[in-house]
Amino acid sequence: MKRANIKQRPLADTVLKALEPEASTYRELHESGVYFQVKPTGAKSWLFRYKRPDGRWNWLGIGAYPEVGGAKARELAADERKRVAQGIDPVEYRKAQAQPQLEEPPALVNPRYRATVCLQCCPKGARLASSNIQLCHRQGVHPRQPGLGVE
Repeated sequence: MKRANIKQRPLADTVLKALEPEASTYRELHESGVYFQVKPTGAKSWLFRYKRPDGRWNWLGIGAYPEVGGAKARELAADERKRVAQGIDPVEYRKAQAQPQLEEPPALVNPRYRATVCLQCCPKGARLASSNIQLCHRQGVHPRQPGLGVE
């Protein structure tokens, strides 16, 4: 089915199945803020369009079609809409959820020096070898200068 022949919103499942790929990616409005995307390869997916806290518009992937149907896409978009209303950027929220929760206190790894900067217990963020960071946090003493707590 050509997208010019679409007459009704929200899009019915038969319409979604019948949409044909074109030379470039296109999006069709399904419902307020929910779009159906068709790529030239024939891949189909759902997108949610929202306004970020800084005022710019952004897109968030909701799921691939047919795994996520129209009703489920509307439900997922409603959840994201609630986050936006609370001032939470859904993309940043997903990134935060995807990061594993570390049991260790925060540290900053600098690949250039292959060292770890202690941010938890050191006043100026002393640089340590990655293997020594555990000593710092567990004993409160830096292996390089025991008893000082700084490099």
